[in-house]
Amino acid sequence: MIGRFSTRVLALLAVAVVLTGPSSGVPPGEREGGSNRRPYESYTSAESVRLAGGTSPGTGRVEVFLEEEWGVVCDDLWDLTDALVVCRQLGFTDAIQATVQSEFNLGSENFVMDDVGCYGSEDRLQDCDYTSYHNCYTGEAAGVICLETVEADTGGDVCYEGNGYLYRGTEDHTADGEPCLNWLQEAPQGYVEVQTHAAGGIGDHSYCRNPDTDTKPWCYYATSSSETAWQYCDIPNCEDLATETTESTSSCDGFLCVEYNMCIESSWVCDGEDDCGDNSDEHISQCGDPLEDFRLIPRAFIEGQVLVGYMMYSPEECAQACLDTTDFLCASFDYHRYTRDCDLRGVTRADVGGLSSGPTALAIDHYERIVVECDVNEFQCSNGKCISDTWYCDNDNDCGDYSDEVGCSDDVDTLVSVRLVDGTTGPHEGRVEVQYMNQWGIVCDDLWDINDARVVCRQLGYSDAAESTSNARFGYGQLGFLMDNVYCEGDEATLGDCSHNGWGVDNCTPDEAAGVICVTDEDEDCKDRFTCDNGNCVPTAYICDTDNDCGDYSDEQDCTDTGG
Repeated sequence: MIGRFSTRVLALLAVAVVLTGPSSGVPPGEREGGSNRRPYESYTSAESVRLAGGTSPGTGRVEVFLEEEWGVVCDDLWDLTDALVVCRQLGFTDAIQATVQSEFNLGSENFVMDDVGCYGSEDRLQDCDYTSYHNCYTGEAAGVICLETVEADTGGDVCYEGNGYLYRGTEDHTADGEPCLNWLQEAPQGYVEVQTHAAGGIGDHSYCRNPDTDTKPWCYYATSSSETAWQYCDIPNCEDLATETTESTSSCDGFLCVEYNMCIESSWVCDGEDDCGDNSDEHISQCGDPLEDFRLIPRAFIEGQVLVGYMMYSPEECAQACLDTTDFLCASFDYHRYTRDCDLRGVTRADVGGLSSGPTALAIDHYERIVVECDVNEFQCSNGKCISDTWYCDNDNDCGDYSDEVGCSDDVDTLVSVRLVDGTTGPHEGRVEVQYMNQWGIVCDDLWDINDARVVCRQLGYSDAAESTSNARFGYGQLGFLMDNVYCEGDEATLGDCSHNGWGVDNCTPDEAAGVICVTDEDEDCKDRFTCDNGNCVPTAYICDTDNDCGDYSDEQDCTDTGG
């Protein structure tokens, strides 16, 4: 390892030297205008654009067929957006770099396009703005480096085959847990080059790869002294993993987790929960690629409207988060390729009148959710998810947003359990927690008052409520909010009979957890409290506060009007 590390460091210092790999046997050569490149056979599309002079099908100078002749493109105004149009026109998915100054030699001196200006959405380079007149010389031929994809190994990102040259997973940390550097934006140049190693899977990302046919995938990382080093990634070899799995699967009747060798129920696979702890039960090899449910619009984004954001996520993880969220209907997300952040949104480009593009969008891709029609024997949830018709109104939150339990029998909402947690003086007080569809949650204190507290206390077997509490007086615990804007008349049998925003719908923060203090046997006689005409008891502070706390307005009678 020490010798290899030294080799890479020396290679980084040799900025002017380009090596094709540690074991290639190709001597280094001075790279001036790409003169030491081995030309690749021209790669042409049916749309009359081709790449020539490159070292692989996705690299080379751009040549265009215009006015019955082939010619080159001048690099004036040439940028990554223009390169993207060319790469897509040739069948590649993305552009890694727009090259200038005859990076891939000049070829013909016949310039047929100059001052090219593409928006990025064009189908052909010929559809972009350009001028046929030029003021260019021999060193201004434009070129591109396209993202070349090869068939990924069957291990996905769980393991790698052979030496990992075909690994296309999303592991982005070294074996010691250091975050990998972006190959294009942050990794040092001189040892592995995007131009010559694009087929090895490197590009505008920070995932572990093995572009130089090492023994296993690796990546660059930043040391504590801000220097650049490299290290192997902690990814198992598929062959070793298969041996371990074979030895373990005999005793597992369900699904065997990859990393922790744990056996879980088969029904837990692809249920949106990381039951294994290593996410192998939710991996795309089991559940399919979540990006298949989205349409990609590269180098574009929606301004504003961010509802939820995630950091250091892959596009697949962002897509899955968008599909799984139940807080709102996620319609799209924007992915920042350099920072690996994503912004989930509840709107589409049609809702906001279009996408933003241009220089500020070069590192952002927009993913728009494809509206899927459920099968005839399926129910479509409000969040777009499709479930079996047999799961509708089964008293279980199969949709994740409870929409499959709306409009069912009138007594469904009464199937609500309540409990008091973290009281300080006894079980008669505490934070209110409710259970609905086998899920526990807390109640927000918006609109929370003594009538709501009475329903809770009577549901728990107490005769009445002494006080309703707010602002998380009894803490907020670890649960999410299940109810908000609860409004009870005070005579309901259960909290589920009261009106509220809807199950799981809230706009609350943890310090808004509601609570109650119920009446105990010791204070049945309304000691230290006001006795209402109907027999209820309320705190004396509730008298003449303009709220009907008693339920019969007796706490608001004989009040002195201080309003002027």
